[in-house]
Amino acid sequence: MDSETNEEIHHLLERASRGDQDALTNLFSRYRTRLKRMVRLRMNRRLLGRIDDSDILQDVFLKVSQQ
Repeated sequence: MDSETNEEIHHLLERASRGDQDALTNLFSRYRTRLKRMVRLRMNRRLLGRIDDSDILQDVFLKVSQQ
């Protein structure tokens, strides 16, 4: 990442921490693929076929946005 992108991400994180819903949505959109990969790596193998990683991310997004 270049410094401009790092600054942009830092700014989005600051805004999201203050409750800015647009910033939170932007961050989740940017990192969706990476977050899905992280969920799949950490999920119990027996659950992989029964629970969709997108559902987990959606649930997390809703919980974070309510806080």
